[in-house]
Formats: sequence, C-alpha cells, structure tokens
Amino acid sequence: MSEETPTPSPAKRRPSPPSAGGRKRAPVDLANARKIIAKAAQIAQADPELRANLAVLVGAPADDLAALVVAALAGPREVGAVLSAIDELRALDPIETGVRCMAAAMENPQGNKAMWAALHAYGKIGEAVPANPAKAAIALAAAIRRLSDDDMATMRAPMGLID
Repeated sequence: MSEETPTPSPAKRRPSPPSAGGRKRAPVDLANARKIIAKAAQIAQADPELRANLAVLVGAPADDLAALVVAALAGPREVGAVLSAIDELRALDPIETGVRCMAAAMENPQGNKAMWAALHAYGKIGEAVPANPAKAAIALAAAIRRLSDDDMATMRAPMGLID
C-alpha cells in the first residue's frame, strides 16, 4: 500500500506594503489619462489609409493601436519641421533647391538626413544616402523636385493625429 503525501498548496503571495520596500505606484494624472484615451479613439476612428500614413510618418506598426498612440503623443516632434522644409524646398526653382540642399548638408547634415528619411519612408527616395555630400544633396534635391502636391498632402495628412 502506497501512501501519497499531499502536495502542499502554494501559499498566496501578498504584495509587499510600500513601507516594506515595495514600489509605490504613481497616481495617474486624470488629464493625461483623458488625453491618451481621446488620442486612441481619434486614431482608432481614423480612416485606415490615414492610420497607415501615420504609421509611416512615425515609424510605428500600422496594426498596433497602442504603438501608434504612443508615437503620436510622444514621438518625434521634428516631423512637422521636416515636412515644412521639404515643402519650402519644393517651392524653389530646381537650381536653388540643389544649392540649398548642399548648403544644408554642410551646415547641418542631420537636417538633410531627416528629410531623406521622410522621403524614404514614403518610397520617394532610396534608403542608402550617398557618402559624397554633393551627390547626396543632388539626389535629395531631385527627389524633392519630383514630389507632387498630392504627395505632400499624403505626407502631411497624419499631422493632425500627432500632438
């Protein structure tokens, strides 16, 4: 006859009180909670094409609402400035666009890289930036000159979803 020993039931672990070294929970700011919920609702109710454009613009997965909300609320703020710079360069004549891209490459290479990244995200320019700054500036200027008003409208459309 075999005797089975009963297995002891695992003791339920109670959370440590804050005074015992546990981490205190930060209170949720009601205004921020409302802002997050409103942004989630706004993005969830947006047209699927607009959500897809938002995803491209902020670099988040289009099918992940939480990632889109976080990116829209806490993501890069320079997106609007980059699109404005692209739009300003589009308005210039082709030679002036090239000259300004070259001057920007010499003054602030990050600005051209940000424009390049935005154009690449929308498939308007290749991923690889030429190592030669002059060639990179010429390629960037050419890509900017090829943009249509519809292209710019598509790129700017999700800006209303970004805070």
